[in-house]
Amino acid sequence: MNESELLLYGEPIKNIPEELYIPPKPLEVTLDSFQGPLDLLLYLIKKQNFNILDIPIATITSQYLTYVENVKRTDFESVAEYLLMAAVLIEIKSRMLLPKVVSEEEDIHDPRADLIKQLIEYEKFKIAAKKLDEMPRLGRDWLPVRIETRFEQKKILENLSVTQLKNAIVKILDQKLTYVAHRIKKEEWSTDTFMSNILNSILSNEQMEFSKLTTKTTSHRKLKIVMFFVALLELIKSGVVRIRQQSFNSSIWIERAKK
Repeated sequence: MNESELLLYGEPIKNIPEELYIPPKPLEVTLDSFQGPLDLLLYLIKKQNFNILDIPIATITSQYLTYVENVKRTDFESVAEYLLMAAVLIEIKSRMLLPKVVSEEEDIHDPRADLIKQLIEYEKFKIAAKKLDEMPRLGRDWLPVRIETRFEQKKILENLSVTQLKNAIVKILDQKLTYVAHRIKKEEWSTDTFMSNILNSILSNEQMEFSKLTTKTTSHRKLKIVMFFVALLELIKSGVVRIRQQSFNSSIWIERAKK
C-alpha cells in the first residue's frame, strides 16, 4: 500500500475530494483501548460473533498482528505483552497446520484449548468487574447524609409570666440609661503656644528659674510636660533663649539670648 493513500476504516479511498486538505503528517487516532492481550482477543471474537469454543485461529491471528503492528508504530514500550500473545497465536496456528498423527489410544488435543480456557476465565472476571462497577459507589454515585449530633441545648424558662418579662425589659432599659456617653475633646495645645508662654514668662525679667517655669505645667498631664520641653528645645535651637547653670545641682535658669 502506498504511504500517501487515505484510509477510511482500513479501506483506501479512491475518489478524494479536491477541497480535502491532508496534512504532511496526518494524526492517527485509535479509539479502542484494551487492558491486555486477552482483552483484545475477546474484543475481536465478540466483534465478529465467533464462537469462543471454535476460534478461527488464522483469521484472529491476522487481525491481532495487524493491531499490534499499528500499536508498535505509536507506543512501542507498551506492546511487549501483546507481542508475547502474538507468539502464542502463531505457535497455535503452526500446530494446527501440521498433519495430525493420532494413535488409537490417544485423544486429539486441540492446540487452542489452553487459550480458550484463558479467554473463558477472563470473560467471567470481566463480567463480574463490570457488575461491581455498576453498583452504587460511595463518593461517586451517592454521598452519606451527615447530621450534626453535637448542639447546644437551649434552656427553656418554664412558668414565665408576662409580669416577669415586663420587669426584665424595664431593668434592661434602666441599665441602658445609666451609661452616659463620654465625649473626647481634642486638646487645643500646640508647640507654638508653649513657645509663646515661655517667652512671655521671661519677658519682664529677661530670665526665669527653670523650676518655677515648670511648676505651671506639672499639674497637667504628661503630654503637656512633653510639649513644654519640645517647645523649649525649639527656642534654644533657634537661638531665642538659652539655659544657664552655675554649678552642678544648682538652679537652672532660662534667659533670653543676647543678640
